[in-house]
Amino acid sequence: MTNLTPSATGTLEKSPVLHLLVSALEHEMSGTLVIETPTGERSALLLDRGIPTKLRIAEPVERFGSVLVKLGWFDEQTSEKSFEEAAAAGKLHGEYLTESGVLNADVIMRGLRQQMLHKLLWACSLEPTSVYGLYEGRDFLARFAGAGTPISPLHAIWQLALAMEESSSLNNLVGRFESQAMRIHPRAVLEKFGFGAAERALLDALKARPQTVPELKRLNILPAPVLHRAIYALALTRQFELGSSADPMGVGAHYEGIHELLEQRKARPSRPETIGTTSVISSVAANKKAIIQSSAIGAENQTQTPEAIEKRRALKSLAASYEQLDYYQLLGIERSANTEQIQAAFFQLAKQLHPDKLGPDLADLRDTGSRIFSRLTDAQQTLTDPNRRTEYDRQLARGLTASDDEQDRIQLVVHAATSFQKAEVLFKKRMFAAAELEAKRAHDDDPEQSDYLALLAWIQANKPNSETQLPQILDRLNLAVKMGPENEKNRFYRAQVLSRLGRHREALADYRFVVSKNPHHIDALRELRIWEMRRKGQESSPPLRGNGLRSSSPPPVGSRRPSDPHHPARTSTTPSPNSRKSQNPTPKGGMLSKFFKR
Repeated sequence: MTNLTPSATGTLEKSPVLHLLVSALEHEMSGTLVIETPTGERSALLLDRGIPTKLRIAEPVERFGSVLVKLGWFDEQTSEKSFEEAAAAGKLHGEYLTESGVLNADVIMRGLRQQMLHKLLWACSLEPTSVYGLYEGRDFLARFAGAGTPISPLHAIWQLALAMEESSSLNNLVGRFESQAMRIHPRAVLEKFGFGAAERALLDALKARPQTVPELKRLNILPAPVLHRAIYALALTRQFELGSSADPMGVGAHYEGIHELLEQRKARPSRPETIGTTSVISSVAANKKAIIQSSAIGAENQTQTPEAIEKRRALKSLAASYEQLDYYQLLGIERSANTEQIQAAFFQLAKQLHPDKLGPDLADLRDTGSRIFSRLTDAQQTLTDPNRRTEYDRQLARGLTASDDEQDRIQLVVHAATSFQKAEVLFKKRMFAAAELEAKRAHDDDPEQSDYLALLAWIQANKPNSETQLPQILDRLNLAVKMGPENEKNRFYRAQVLSRLGRHREALADYRFVVSKNPHHIDALRELRIWEMRRKGQESSPPLRGNGLRSSSPPPVGSRRPSDPHHPARTSTTPSPNSRKSQNPTPKGGMLSKFFKR
């Protein structure tokens, strides 16, 4: 007799669909997740090792043909006609389109993934009192036609997180990083989330240097609601290094190549032209003849086609103004434009401005095209997401959209973080001159970071013949400690310099602070042990007289020179993975291990 008892049950109020997907991915579960509403309507999601593979919902959300129409792969009439023909032939719509040669199998597969994502988003809107049951190893959808279309679980998790409302779980998890810096896990699979350009810029900043939530907010790369949801999705799926020995979720060969969704193919119906990107292109097209005859055309353009010349002039004109345009102006749309109009405007421009569409005649302008297209992508993603659009409109109303100066500042911050990382590597290799140069660049580009100034001073302290410069170096370290009083590295660097200056009791206070923050700091612990051993030795030894009189001053702490192989310049002060694990204990199985109780 078949056992139909679910291995896990609960309500969506306690375990939302987003969390169920995370837990299924964490445990690589296979089986069917059934959700039943209070009115008895059922939906079922088939999982294969945590990957959503097939979804049948209680009510139709969006037919496959509608997805293709919205993305411009054919019109409404063609969609309806092919749907009727497929039904008459007893075939699935996608299957019929493939067999009849209308669309290839790759387009169909990507379109079906897009449709599944829409269904998952619909499932998130079900009543919180709806109950779920997980039936491991059972496929309740086998009798339904179609082999299934696996969608990237990380992409789905990110889209569901982006659409989620404010909640205590969101605020609590993000709040954890108010003071704790986020460090990208070395095995993180960030490319599988399907992040846009703005989210990727955020990740670049984190890759360059671990940062806290307040630090990321100061970069102004993402609106706060989107930033919080990005952190939430990354933290839930263990893409941050938090001391756990477990790998990030989504690592493995069976997750490869399933995150691509269907992209727009052609423009939607025309719309009124407004100022911005579109008007620049259309004005150039209207004056093509004048452009060709203009004396401003260089000799290199004389052999190009009119279309290439048109694009060249359009790009150059747009490059001079696109950063001053807000997102609506950039897309050439009204502020009241709906999502369909925004998408249509974006894809119309993408056909002309995407770097891959420029061709060999415009190869020299691909970098320019990439910058413009990146901003277009940001505009499209922001304005088609309700939460991000609301926040952006609020910023526009306050006049707080990113200016050129702010964009430059963001770039400087990212460059500074990269220089700092290089400086640390060069310093460990004892390439002091090159390390000092990179540390100085980091400090100059982002002088508000205390650890940049501290590292610069520490490198200078380890250079040959630095004794005469120690008072000035100590001044810099004092300033760094004032800027970042809780930074253990800053305090350790200062303790070492204080010891070399003979100010041992002050050094001892810094060493004790370091150990209080990090009980596994090997070098600080060693200095304290040396101090304690010498103190006990003084207490147990009789006082010496004459020339052998024992000094009453404290023993020298941290007085080893850089030539000593045990000097911190040769020893990494970064805690080992085991030490980080003990500092940040994470229950085995992850944060959501209790969602599915056996």
